[in-house]
Amino acid sequence: MRMLATLAALAAAAPAAAQDAKAGEKAFVQCKACHSVVAGQNRIGPSLAGVAGRRIASVPGFNYSAALKKRTGTWTDANMNAWLTRPSA
Repeated sequence: MRMLATLAALAAAAPAAAQDAKAGEKAFVQCKACHSVVAGQNRIGPSLAGVAGRRIASVPGFNYSAALKKRTGTWTDANMNAWLTRPSA
C-alpha cells in the first residue's frame, strides 16, 4: 500500500516538473541570446554548461568583467539568483 501511495505521489509530481521545465525553457530564451549551454562555446556571455557548482568567473577563454573576476566561490542557486536579480550589485 505504501508503494502505491509513493507511486501516486510521483505521478502527481511529474506534470509539475514538466511545467517547471517548460517555464525554465521559456525564461532561458532571454539568456540564450548571449549564452550557450554547450561546453566551450562562449558568446557575448560565457558558456553556461555545468555552471552550477562551478567556480565563479572560471570559463577558460572568456574575458570576464573586473567586478566578476573579484568574486570568489562557486555558483550556487542562491548566489546565481542574487546575480540574476541584480547583476550590478
